[in-house]
Amino acid sequence: MRDSGRLRLVLALLFLVSISLLAIGIRSGEAGLISALRSSTLQITGPVQSGATSLGETFRVVAENLSRVTSRDDQLKALQVENEELKFKLSQSADLRRKAVALDQLLRIVPPQNYKVIPAQVTAIGNTGDFRWTITVDAGSIDGVTLNTTVVSGTGLVGRIVQVNDNYSIASLLIDPNVKVGVRLEGSAEIGFISGTGAIDKLSLQLFDPYAKMPIGARVISWGSDTGKPYMPGLAIGRIASVEGSAGQLNRTATVIPSADISNLEIVGLVLSAKRDVLRDPLKPQGD
Repeated sequence: MRDSGRLRLVLALLFLVSISLLAIGIRSGEAGLISALRSSTLQITGPVQSGATSLGETFRVVAENLSRVTSRDDQLKALQVENEELKFKLSQSADLRRKAVALDQLLRIVPPQNYKVIPAQVTAIGNTGDFRWTITVDAGSIDGVTLNTTVVSGTGLVGRIVQVNDNYSIASLLIDPNVKVGVRLEGSAEIGFISGTGAIDKLSLQLFDPYAKMPIGARVISWGSDTGKPYMPGLAIGRIASVEGSAGQLNRTATVIPSADISNLEIVGLVLSAKRDVLRDPLKPQGD
C-alpha cells in the first residue's frame, strides 16, 4: 500500500511537469521549449554537478593530506632510525675514548721503556679457590702470562695472577682478606704490609716499627722484589685515611684508600717483565 501511494505521487508530479512544459512550449515555440528544458535541466542537475565538483575537490584535498601524513610518518621513522644509529655510534665512540684513556694511563704507570706490559680486558669478577675477590682477564699463557704476574690499572696496583690458562688468567685482588703486600711509606721509607679487608674502598696498613709516623695522606707504594714477582716495586697502592692506636702499640693500624678503583676495572696491564735497574729502585713511585 505504501509503494502504490508513492507511485501515484510520482505519476502526478510527472503529469504536472508535462503540462507545464507543454504550456511553455505553446507560448515560446519550439526554441522556447528547448530553452526551457535546458534551463530546467540545469536547475535540476546544476546543484548535483556542483556537489559532485565540491565532493571531488574534497576527496583530492583529503588524498593530498593523507599523502602528506604518510610522507611525514616515513620521514619520522627515518629520523628515528638515524637517531638510533647516531646513538650507537656515539656510545661506541665514548667506549673507545674511555679505553684509550685507560691505555694511556697504563703507559704512564708502567712506561714501555722500563716494563714489558700487555693490556687485557676484564671479563669477569668473582671468587676462585682461597680468594673471595678475583678478576678474569682475556690474556693467558699464549700471551706470555705466568703465575704471580703483577696486575695494574692506570691508577695503581690491582693484584697478581693466581691461575693461568691458554687464553685467560685469574688474578687475586688487593682487597681480598687473604692477600698481603709488602709496602713502604713514600718519603720516610718505613716498611710494612698491606692487608685486604674484603671491602672495595679500604685496605689495612701495619708498619714493622710501632713508633713510626703514619701521617694522614701519606702515599703507600709497593715494596717489590728482586724478580718483580709477585708485585712490581714503586707502584701506587693508596693513601692513609685514618690511624687507629697510638705510637708504640703493636696492633696500631692505618686505613688506606686504594688507588685503583676495583669497582670500575675494565682495562688492566699485565707486567711480564722489567729492566733490572727498575727492579733495583723500589722507591721510584709510579702513578697516583
